[in-house]
Amino acid sequence: MKIKKEIYLKTNLLKAILLLSLLMLILTLSTNIKASEETSLKQDAQGKYCINTTDDYQYFAQNIDKYENSEVVLTKDIVISNDYETSNYSFMGTFNGQNHCITYISKDSSKENISVFPFRIGGKIENVNINIAESYADLNQYTKQYTVFAYLERGSYVKGVNVTGTVTLLLNNLENLSNNQVSGIYMAIKSQMENCNFSVDYKLRSPYSEQEIAGALLAQEHYYFFTQFGGTNAGINYNNCISYGSVDEKIKTIMEELSHKTIPSDVRTGIYGGFSLRKKGYTAQNCYFDKEKLTIFISPALQTFFNGGLRKWEFENRTDFEKTTAEMKNQNTYIGFDFNKKWEMDSVTGYPIYSPKIQEVVLEVQADTKDKKWNTSVARNYNKFIDYSKNYHFPYIVDISSGKKEQIYDDKDENGNYLNTVEVIGAKFTNLTDSQRQLINKYGVSAQLYSGEGHASEDVESATINMDFLGERPLNVIWKKGHEPILKVEKQNEAEEDGYSFTIKIVNGTGKVIDNGAESKADNRDNWNEYYTKAKKAQDIIMKYCEEHKAQYGDDISSYTAFGPKDNPSCENTDVWSIFTAARCGYTPYGDKDYFDKWFKNTKEYLQKLKDNGTDISQWETTSLAKLVLAIESIGYDPRDISSIDLLNTIGKRNGRNDLTAEYAIHAIKAGGYETETWPEEEMKQWVENHAAAILASGSDLSNPDSTMTLQPYVYWYKNDSIVKNAIDQAMKNFPDQAQRSSGSMCTPGYETGCASYGNNAWNDAQALLFAGSFNVNVLDRSNGFTRNGNNIMDAIFDLVDVDNELDGSIHGFTNYDVPQIARGINAFVRQYEGNSSFWEFTDVKVPTKNVNNLILALNADSTKAQVLEARKAYDALDEKHKAIFNKDTLRKLLAAENGKGDSITKVIAAIDALPAADKLTLEDKDAVVKARNLYDALDDEAKSVISNYSKLTEAEARIKELEKGQAQKEKDKAAAEKVVAAINALPSSDALTLDPYVLQLLDNIQAEYNALTEAQKALVTNYSTLQYLRNLIPDLKAAAAVVDKIKAIGEVTSDNYQKKQALVIEARTAYDALTADQKKRVTNYAELEKAELFIRRQSTDAKVGYVISFIDELNITTSSTGALSDGPLKLTEKNNNVPTEKIWNSWKDYVANARALYNTLDDQQKAQVTNLSSLEKAEGYLYQLKSDALKAMLKALPDAETVRAYEAPQPTTVPAAQEAVQSDELPAQEVPAEGSDFSDGSADAFTSDISEQPAAQMDIQPSKDNADVSNEENTDSVIADEAEVPDADFSTEEEIPAAGDTAKRALTETELKQIAAAKNAYDQLTETEEKKFRSENTALVENMEKLIAMALTYEKGQNEYQQLFADEAALIYATVKDHPVDRDSYPQVKAFLDRYAKDYQGQENAMAGLKVKVGNQEMTFAEVIAALTAQADKAGKDISDAQQADDWISNLPTAVTKENIAGVEAELAALQKLIDSMSAEGKSYMWNAKQLELIKTIVADYHIELAGKQDAFKADMPANLQTKSLNYKTIQVSWSSVDNADGYMVYRRTETGSWKKIADQVTDISYKDQKAVTGRVYYYTVRAYSYTWGGKTVSSYDKDGVIGKAKLGKVKIAATDSENYTTIRVTWNKVSGANGYRVYRSASKDGKYTAIGSTAKNSAVTFLDKKAATGTTYYYKVRAYRNVNDKKIYGSSSTAVKGKAILSVPALSVGSTSKTAVLEWSKVKGADGYQVYASASKNGKYIRIKATKGTGMTEEKLATGKTRYYKVRAYRKVNGKAVYGSFSKVKKVVIK
Repeated sequence: MKIKKEIYLKTNLLKAILLLSLLMLILTLSTNIKASEETSLKQDAQGKYCINTTDDYQYFAQNIDKYENSEVVLTKDIVISNDYETSNYSFMGTFNGQNHCITYISKDSSKENISVFPFRIGGKIENVNINIAESYADLNQYTKQYTVFAYLERGSYVKGVNVTGTVTLLLNNLENLSNNQVSGIYMAIKSQMENCNFSVDYKLRSPYSEQEIAGALLAQEHYYFFTQFGGTNAGINYNNCISYGSVDEKIKTIMEELSHKTIPSDVRTGIYGGFSLRKKGYTAQNCYFDKEKLTIFISPALQTFFNGGLRKWEFENRTDFEKTTAEMKNQNTYIGFDFNKKWEMDSVTGYPIYSPKIQEVVLEVQADTKDKKWNTSVARNYNKFIDYSKNYHFPYIVDISSGKKEQIYDDKDENGNYLNTVEVIGAKFTNLTDSQRQLINKYGVSAQLYSGEGHASEDVESATINMDFLGERPLNVIWKKGHEPILKVEKQNEAEEDGYSFTIKIVNGTGKVIDNGAESKADNRDNWNEYYTKAKKAQDIIMKYCEEHKAQYGDDISSYTAFGPKDNPSCENTDVWSIFTAARCGYTPYGDKDYFDKWFKNTKEYLQKLKDNGTDISQWETTSLAKLVLAIESIGYDPRDISSIDLLNTIGKRNGRNDLTAEYAIHAIKAGGYETETWPEEEMKQWVENHAAAILASGSDLSNPDSTMTLQPYVYWYKNDSIVKNAIDQAMKNFPDQAQRSSGSMCTPGYETGCASYGNNAWNDAQALLFAGSFNVNVLDRSNGFTRNGNNIMDAIFDLVDVDNELDGSIHGFTNYDVPQIARGINAFVRQYEGNSSFWEFTDVKVPTKNVNNLILALNADSTKAQVLEARKAYDALDEKHKAIFNKDTLRKLLAAENGKGDSITKVIAAIDALPAADKLTLEDKDAVVKARNLYDALDDEAKSVISNYSKLTEAEARIKELEKGQAQKEKDKAAAEKVVAAINALPSSDALTLDPYVLQLLDNIQAEYNALTEAQKALVTNYSTLQYLRNLIPDLKAAAAVVDKIKAIGEVTSDNYQKKQALVIEARTAYDALTADQKKRVTNYAELEKAELFIRRQSTDAKVGYVISFIDELNITTSSTGALSDGPLKLTEKNNNVPTEKIWNSWKDYVANARALYNTLDDQQKAQVTNLSSLEKAEGYLYQLKSDALKAMLKALPDAETVRAYEAPQPTTVPAAQEAVQSDELPAQEVPAEGSDFSDGSADAFTSDISEQPAAQMDIQPSKDNADVSNEENTDSVIADEAEVPDADFSTEEEIPAAGDTAKRALTETELKQIAAAKNAYDQLTETEEKKFRSENTALVENMEKLIAMALTYEKGQNEYQQLFADEAALIYATVKDHPVDRDSYPQVKAFLDRYAKDYQGQENAMAGLKVKVGNQEMTFAEVIAALTAQADKAGKDISDAQQADDWISNLPTAVTKENIAGVEAELAALQKLIDSMSAEGKSYMWNAKQLELIKTIVADYHIELAGKQDAFKADMPANLQTKSLNYKTIQVSWSSVDNADGYMVYRRTETGSWKKIADQVTDISYKDQKAVTGRVYYYTVRAYSYTWGGKTVSSYDKDGVIGKAKLGKVKIAATDSENYTTIRVTWNKVSGANGYRVYRSASKDGKYTAIGSTAKNSAVTFLDKKAATGTTYYYKVRAYRNVNDKKIYGSSSTAVKGKAILSVPALSVGSTSKTAVLEWSKVKGADGYQVYASASKNGKYIRIKATKGTGMTEEKLATGKTRYYKVRAYRKVNGKAVYGSFSKVKKVVIK
């Protein structure tokens, strides 16, 4: 395919432009740029440019041209973002990251991301880490997005790049999705990448669900590619590369959703979350990725597209890359990876990481060859003009297979030897950087042939050179295996000591191709005239081709030929570039001498129409406007004659994004010799000079001949400006060496196959000719440098244009893009040869109106009468043709200068412009229309002629009349609507609506009145929604009333009848729940239902609630007069003479905990019934306060954790006596209460034994179980001080804490170890709620204890004490339950203790197992106690769980038994009984719903008694009257007659040869929809009824033959057959569900034969254009849908025939009047051969044809002043010699002046 201009402009051309722009700014005196030494990168001692900061990197990226061949190093880690612009130059040097990191953070998620390396790279990138910390890819805005590399150019090399991070994919809109790819690398050409890791995590952020996204992708047939390395444009060879990047779960779920959908075979959709894509022909070796993190799902069609043809986007060995995470973290996986010098396994991620141990210097080595003289054995006429697919390819040979170029290779001599072979004479370095050059000199490194100099033949398999161009050309050397060039390092040891190793990289490199000196035909000047003659003929051949073919620009193909319709051409329906080219080439389209005049006139009208319709033409791209101006100027018209836009000044503003905007603007302004205010001449000249100076300073890259487009505008200053001339002369001299191929043709390197003629790019040839010809350079003259091996550009042109009629006398190889461009290039050659003005200088074009425009536009307030008169004479001298097209605004200026009419004219135009468009007018605008008419009528005829918007006024007047006519109907409609509105307003409100028959009839009557209205009247009934709402409420009222009746039927529910009432309650509840929310609001007695339900529910739950209430009552707490709970639990003490002993208190505390646990087993409704909850809460609060006070006192007695240390092993050295004495003195410790005491303040002494006589009233009790005495001695005098005596310890010091073992800290004493253990044990016994509260109140104390316990546990005695205390606690609990096993009441306490043991003492079980404890008088081990407690707790837990399971089961059993559910209820009861029978006696006693179970059993028994002997009454018969109906393409409805006693039906289906299969069960309706039928397939259906009898189910017989059914596509309904134009009818129809497409048929008669005329291939395509209709002929159309089933089309029924006719459009007529003359104008009708004009003296009188004309206007003269005339016009077209007429225009009236 051809190379598009857009591609050129984004490659080398853009480089040249930006370079010129940059240097221009430097040279401009008005700039304020700082000196280069202030902004450029600093260099180190070795000359490397250093990037030290983020600003440095941004500067580097924006100024690549300054460093494009340098070595740049990153010296520090930096952070970059997407908030700066970048350069489009190529970096050809080396960028060494030195293993530093570049972190990328996107500052704005709404802004398009730029890549880390956003510039082109043609050199090397190595040793850099990249962290994508924050990056966004908006899937709704950009179709291709990339994170790391924007463009890797040919020969680029990337090594040691490690990429990690996250890219957030944004998807905020599911409408108009597009195919999208996000990758690490966007574009690459013949690049190499090795030892790299790209591991990016893709995370999708979207407000839509995975199901919605998957559905949108499938419906819109789109796909996403999320790859780690390259995208679809990645031409990269990978070696030793890895990835462990991922796609997130949301993306994976979308893939999963897609995988479960039925995807049509032709739909391309899916998500590719993979390692890398590639261009065809590239490879990947020793590469690996984690397949557990990357996932792929693409449809079969996408897979075929993915790897089809020239794409092959997927590596053939991709599956070899796939490894599990475990394999990826195994070093043995990585074949070819050097883990000794280059790679290592990362200890953090577990994956490999590139980490070279020494600096590896890679030196590129190539073959050194002799110069090659260009040669070929291929004749110039090889393959010449064979056909389009086998076009001329001199001097190359192309194999063509099925029309595709399969292989391109150089030619051979007569012996079969390739002529492009070259002799190798040695090896040499290439592409050396300055630092590499220093290293090889320092260490004596050289490149040598393996077999030594002079023995190349022993090492080389083959060596060829590319001969496309002369000069340095690419080599292709194949070395014999094991005989590749080698490196010799003279100072190897010294290099290794300095940390360098040298590695050879064999590259092909380049050699030199020289001219073969062949003679050119053009060397003989006598032959030049032949070239000239052929060139002129070639112009005409190309122009003739344009005349006969549609204009094409790549995939953009117009609907018209380049020159459009012969009779009605304009810029709307022609290729403007072809118009311009034809004019410059002297070609007359269609041989019509008036063609260009018609084109300009129609273009002028078209642009005015656009303006009138609101199009702002000034917003068009400058390039588009410039082309239009060039076309206008080249055909002899002045662009200023266009009145709808000031073309020249608009172009001078240079709006648009095209890279050649300025160049196009220069041509448009300067070619015709114009000037503009928006870009004055001096500024334009300065712009050109600045660019020219830049070329002189640094040269220009013209390897792409299209780049000369930037230089061609210099032609206007070339002869008179030395700077411009010198720049052009320099560029012209270098151009052939850069761009011309050895065969004489032009073709940008790398784009050979982008044009049909391999290596001969017609568009490049054309631009080269335009460049040379514009500056008077003859390409035939060898001295000008455009001859290569005897071939020049014109030879290449004649290889593409068959000027000698060798085949077909046409063009070849450039038909698919801007064909006229080649003619422009040839014309530039022709003009140069003729010595005529250059192609771009229009001095040869005469423009009659140009001088007139100049004179008039120059007029101002200071102009003299002579100047005004001169302008008038110039205007009057114009012929009528040019007066007709003259700019009315310009003429208006002349009139204003002559007689001051300017203000009046301006007012009229302004008044008309102020009017709304005709379709927006209302009657309120009538006064403004009348005012505009009066202003217009006040002008004289010449002034009226410049009113450019007069047609808008006439259209407005016609619209006002239409509106006045419609006003009367509106008033009639309003009255009818208001009557209905009033009736609706009189209806009762929704709250007052009842089922009164009168109200129901009233609603029906008003609805009938509304239905009788017209659509316009209905639209005025503003309260119709109220009527709809009230009518929709009727079903709600009826449904609610039925439920109200059911609730009333329940009656009063008592404890005597609640079991019998239960069935009624359930029936009412079921009916109520089936209502909608609105219906429920209308159940007025719903509270009665809830009341009944609550009463019944309480009957089954009161037992459990009562048990909890009585359990709490046992606490029997009373308060003293002070409000403190100091009297104790009376019921527990009254048996002990009201003396609360310690044992009683401990039991009471356990009782409180168990009460809370029982309460927590209730549901919310039951809890609400517990009336004494406050008693439980008071007890819990009291206990917490006791625990808190005691524990707080214990914690205060502990030492400060900052003064003591953990245990240290004794040192082997002897401690001095004095020091030993000090160490042996323990600090005095606070005593703690006696062992077994539960009270930390000594109040335990107030307790007696169980037989104590001390009265309770005299006791000051502060019980706390947690403070067990850990002392072996009794000391009743040593009591812990109260809070007044012991202040709170302050543990919040900020002083530095000495490390463990610091001699400033002391060891813990044995007493302190006991205290710490006791405190921790007491703290652990707090409940979770208590612990949080206590910690928040005593944070410092708790934290000090936690530090101490950590230290205490390092002491053997400390650990023992901690464990022993817990063991003693276990013994106390076991003593309680030993003789009274754990039951429902005590289970919570024991379970909590065992959970604490499992949590806090994990790992200490063996150490604690042997601890001795006392259980009563019995000594046991801790292990024995724990085992006994566990056994009891397990049993009690199972009993409680079993009881709860049984209770839940009973609660879910239905209490209303019917014949439908009797079998299920009995089965449930049997299974439940098995559970109950398996339970222990204790478990059964814990059941709360036992009474409910007995009730249900009773109901079942009663049911059996009632139904005994009646089972046969419910048996159902076989269903009859089976019928089927196709509902749509996949649904068949089966129906049958209702069967008495049937409880349901079963539906069966079979195919013609298959057996019956059940497809539906438990169908309760008398129809069923089979929604899984295949379109067009025949099925048979049958049905069986079933009924429930006494405890069982019986099934009826069935119709063994069944009934036939077939799913069919719906019938198409044609919606319209509209005439598009005189030869086209648009047929539109309604979409049919399930259709894959539609077929359209046509007939000449309704009942005649219908012939298929076309089809559509998508369900969404519901319109068809019949473009072959004869004007005026009536056709009949039918459409039927089809669906693809097993590769066959299954058709639905044809639609009803609908007729249509292609007719001429109706002309828009406007009329006016001058003196005794009626002036008529009408719009041009496409396809019309002429028009007929009719006139009448009255609107409804007889109309007489007064004229038949081919024009679009006429005048009727000699009419009487004041007479009213009526006109109408119609178009006609001749078909088969007969006139076919279109419809008449609207009648227009005019009063003759």
